[in-house]
Amino acid sequence: MRTSRLLAILLGACWLLLPLTAGAGTVTFTSGKDALLQGMGAFKGGYYEQAIPALERAAEDNEFLALYYLARIYSDNTGSFTNHGKAYALFQKIVDEYADLDPDEDSRAPLVGKSLTALAGYVRNGLAEIGLKPDLSRSIEYLHNASVIFNDEDAQFELAKLQLTGEGVEENVPKA
Repeated sequence: MRTSRLLAILLGACWLLLPLTAGAGTVTFTSGKDALLQGMGAFKGGYYEQAIPALERAAEDNEFLALYYLARIYSDNTGSFTNHGKAYALFQKIVDEYADLDPDEDSRAPLVGKSLTALAGYVRNGLAEIGLKPDLSRSIEYLHNASVIFNDEDAQFELAKLQLTGEGVEENVPKA
């Protein structure tokens, strides 16, 4: 008698769990903010395969952090999700939409500076997969803006390296 009751309980529990496991491959989010929270948690844990769909959903709602961290995942040469074309497009979108924010008042400013620095690297070397030709002058302009406006230390370092090697910094740096 006890065995048959236990078996009935277990079978009932399996039927209850079936709807939960049937759609396990697809995840839906109630909002872009919800997706951003899920994506950021997965990103911080290093679970990029779970972070990407959540961050892509949040990016559809133009969530700033989703755009930035997706670009970071796609620009990472050590990961298996590297896609420099997507990274370039996301960094460009960030710069296009947020370059005019107040660097002293807006907490997103450091990430805009990092996006400018990343764009500078792509523009300096070019990106054949999307037809982007190298443009040292434009790269230096991005680095200068990231350095001066957003106080990005990586941009300052890259400018210093260019100056030490004499790669066009003198004539390309805009005069203040």
